[in-house]
Amino acid sequence: MEALRDNYREFRLNNGLVVALQNLPYSKNYAGLKFNIGSLHESEEERGLAHFLEHCLTISDVETRLNGYQCNISDFSDVHAGTCSIFTQFEVSLPKRFLREQLSYLRSMFKPSLRKVDVDSERNDVLKEISGRTVNDEEYENVTRETFYRGHPEAIWTLGNPEVVEQATIEDLLKFHRKGYHPSNAELIVIGDLPQDVYQLIGKTFGDLEEGVSTRSKLSSNVSLKNRDILYKQYPGFRHENPDQSSARFLFYFHAPPRNDPDFPAYQLLTTIFGSSNNCRIQKSLRNKGYINKSITGIGSSENGGHLRIDLLGYASKMEKIVFGIFEDFRALREGYVTREEIEQAKILYEMSVADMIDNPDGRVELIRDKLLGFSVESDLENALRMTPKNLLAVAKRWIPAGIKDTNFVLNIMGPEPMDSCEQLTHIVDRFNGI
Repeated sequence: MEALRDNYREFRLNNGLVVALQNLPYSKNYAGLKFNIGSLHESEEERGLAHFLEHCLTISDVETRLNGYQCNISDFSDVHAGTCSIFTQFEVSLPKRFLREQLSYLRSMFKPSLRKVDVDSERNDVLKEISGRTVNDEEYENVTRETFYRGHPEAIWTLGNPEVVEQATIEDLLKFHRKGYHPSNAELIVIGDLPQDVYQLIGKTFGDLEEGVSTRSKLSSNVSLKNRDILYKQYPGFRHENPDQSSARFLFYFHAPPRNDPDFPAYQLLTTIFGSSNNCRIQKSLRNKGYINKSITGIGSSENGGHLRIDLLGYASKMEKIVFGIFEDFRALREGYVTREEIEQAKILYEMSVADMIDNPDGRVELIRDKLLGFSVESDLENALRMTPKNLLAVAKRWIPAGIKDTNFVLNIMGPEPMDSCEQLTHIVDRFNGI
C-alpha cells in the first residue's frame, strides 16, 4: 500500500495491544484508541451502557499539565469518540509537543476514574440525545435500518434504552468496562511528526497494563432479506397549502456487497454512476424533471454485510414517479446502458476520494484502520480503475436490484397525509404485489 509504505510500522506489545504508527510532517499528532466492544456485547439489561460509558470516559478525571498548569486535556484538544455494534473508539489531537499527554489521556480509558458529578452530567446528555433522536429523522432512519437488518447485530440501536441509562450506576458502567477495555482487545494508532523515542514512550505508557480478554467479533454474514417491506409515516410538517408543493421523503435500503467482497470496488463505481455524483442517473432522471430536490446515495459496508442506502426528498404528488423511477434507473444499469464517459467520470471521483483520504489526517487514520482489518483502499481503487464496461455489467447483474417484482428491499416513505388517505401509496403497494 503506497500511502502506508514509508515511515509506517505495526507491532504488538507483550500485553496484546496492537500499535500502528506513521511518521508524517503534520503540525499536530493524531492518536486514536479502538476497543473491540460495542452494543453487540450488551445484554438486554445493559442496552445503552456501551454508549453511556463512551461518554463518561471522554471526560473521566484525567488531569495533566499543559504549559505549566493543571487542566483537563479535553478542554484543549480535539477529542472525538463513537460507539457502534462491534467497537468503541476515542481520538485526540494536540500540537506535536504534547504527545506524552495524548498517550496518557488514552491510557486513562483502560483505568477510568468515574466521578458521580461527571456521570450524572453525561447521563443527562445521553438521555437528551436519545429523546432528541427518537423524534422524526432518527426514528425514521432507525426503523428502516431495523427492518432491513432484522435479527442482525447491525439492527441494534447504539444509543440505547433510556430506562437502562437512567438507572445505571457507576458500578454498572465499570462492570461493562471490565468486559472488553483491555490491551488484548484494543488497537492504538498514532500519526504525526513523532519523536525518535516514540516506541519507548508507548511501551512505558501502556506496557504495564494487564492483557485481559479479547472480545473481537466478526459480524455474521449479510442478512437474508426475504420480503419487500414498504413502511409509511405521516409527517404533517411536509404539508403545504398547495398540495402540489407538499413534500415527501423516500428512504430505500437494498443489499450491497460487503467490504471484503471482490465486487466491492466495481459496485462503488456503479453507485457513483447511479446516485453519488452531480451528473448521476438520479440527477438526470428525477431531479432534472423536478420530482426531487435532494438526494443522498451511499454504501454501508462492514466485513460481512452491506447495504445500499438511497435517501430522497421530493414532492408527494410525484410519489409513484419517484419510486418507480429508481427502478427504471436500476434496469438501465443492469442492461448495460452505461457510457464510457460515465465510467471514466466515476473512476476520477473514486480516485479523488482516495486522494482526499491520503492527504487528510482523519482519512489517513481510516486507511490504517482498514489495513488492520485486512482491507486496502488503494487496492480497491486499483481494481476499480481496471474495470471495463463488460466487468461492470457482470457486477451489475449480481448486485443491482432487478425488476420491482423480483427485488427484496425496504422502503420507508414519510409523507404529509395519513396512511389511509394516501392513494399513491396504495398504488405503489399494489404494483409491487403484482396487482
